[in-house]
Amino acid sequence: MTLNAETMARFAQVYRDNRGAVYAYLYGRAPEHDLAEDLTSETFVRALRAFDAYVAGDRPIRAWLFTIARNLVTDEMKSARRRRQTPLPDMLDESRFVVAEPDPAELVSAGHARDSIRSSLARLGGDQARCLVLRFFEERSIGETSTVMRRSPGAIKALQHRGIDSLRALITTGAIAP
Repeated sequence: MTLNAETMARFAQVYRDNRGAVYAYLYGRAPEHDLAEDLTSETFVRALRAFDAYVAGDRPIRAWLFTIARNLVTDEMKSARRRRQTPLPDMLDESRFVVAEPDPAELVSAGHARDSIRSSLARLGGDQARCLVLRFFEERSIGETSTVMRRSPGAIKALQHRGIDSLRALITTGAIAP
């Protein structure tokens, strides 16, 4: 694979513009931060390999990147079910490093909040959940979300507002708001 300087510059801009959104998308689907980072890197490695062959047509490049990311996370989840992971003991002498231990209460709280939002979104379902995922996990604009969902920007704003209200009700009371 040989890419000229112009292609590399274009790809670098694509990377800068989309890395955060791809990571957010994968972090919402991967069980761990490290896995989301690894899958984000692999998404852009695969995109770089096929960048010259990518034909935009009427499909935005971000949609192409999300397709790569979705396929990677799907493959990862399938293969994770088949293998059993056993952590290896840490071979580093930790006394040489000053490591600030995270507060266990904060870790539990953050993990609980993330799990609560994921399960509530799954219970919410439908267009409201899809709108919230597109807007907040995939970091899409109102315009991009309206294009994907084939609705007007005003309808997306209303759907997002109702979705947030319903999600709040699910998280706090366990019931969907009317």
